[in-house]
Amino acid sequence: MQNYLGIDLGGTNIKTALVTAQGRVLAARSRPTGDDLSARAVIANIVAAAHETLGNRPVQAVGIISPGQADFRTGVVKRASNFPAWRDVPLTREVTRAIGAPAFLENDANAAAFGEYFAGAGKRKNVETLIMITLGTGVGGGIVINGQLLHGKHAFAAEVGHMLLVPDGRACPCGQRGCVEAYCSANAIGARAMEMLATGVDSKLGKLAKITSADVLAAATRGDALAKRVWDDACRDIAITCLNVARVFDPEVIVLGGGLTQAGAKLLGPVQGHLKKLWWKVTAPPSAKAPLVRLATLGNNAGAIGAAGVAMSRSGAHR
Repeated sequence: MQNYLGIDLGGTNIKTALVTAQGRVLAARSRPTGDDLSARAVIANIVAAAHETLGNRPVQAVGIISPGQADFRTGVVKRASNFPAWRDVPLTREVTRAIGAPAFLENDANAAAFGEYFAGAGKRKNVETLIMITLGTGVGGGIVINGQLLHGKHAFAAEVGHMLLVPDGRACPCGQRGCVEAYCSANAIGARAMEMLATGVDSKLGKLAKITSADVLAAATRGDALAKRVWDDACRDIAITCLNVARVFDPEVIVLGGGLTQAGAKLLGPVQGHLKKLWWKVTAPPSAKAPLVRLATLGNNAGAIGAAGVAMSRSGAHR
């Protein structure tokens, strides 16, 4: 049996998952990253976490998610805000040396997308082309085409959150205006409600000093007109984003992940409804149906499981 180890390195915890080539999780662990955040100490902790997860089982390859600025081709972490002292740390080289199996570096959004393809929402139908859109405080994404992650020339592929949605629209944290993230993130939904309140529209949300996406959803569920409009507008904009990526990549499945998906059917239903209304009416052949839109299935272990899948893919094996 071929096994692959995924490691999700965070500033607080190190999560690991040992996964078979068929996507079955054999073991999953989490341990504190520790107080000593030097490269030497963190790598030693990564190796300890790996051995704890592996036990006596063999491993063919290791995938690692690391925060910060990294070169995913060379496996070097250039800088990381969670690890202030890190400069040009050859992370995969050190892990390969310690564990005795090739290691590969990937970013969190790409790993989560590959995890859903490999062991989550895409596995059930043997999907080959899948796009994941993560909806949290920001908006990110990952693209799997014919079983391979798309990175692009500069490793900036799938920056879905910074596709232009509204020219000269709302300000985005990236410095542009009108990005998807400025309309569809959890932060943006709360901000949109605040902006509508400022125009004098009546709502019970007006009693709150700060409005979150959860507040908007709760008020919408209770029938608040302003909240219903804000929530539906956000779902429409998410559907437009799904439509645009589907026009370019023609995926079988689009997976929605991130904190906003805790809304479950209250998010998925409206997004699917808007996408159906927006889909091809005449131009496409009858077989070109709208892609399935699903919620992510892997939960808190998505990063580690996805990293294991990346290790499998980049070491030359296939699902």
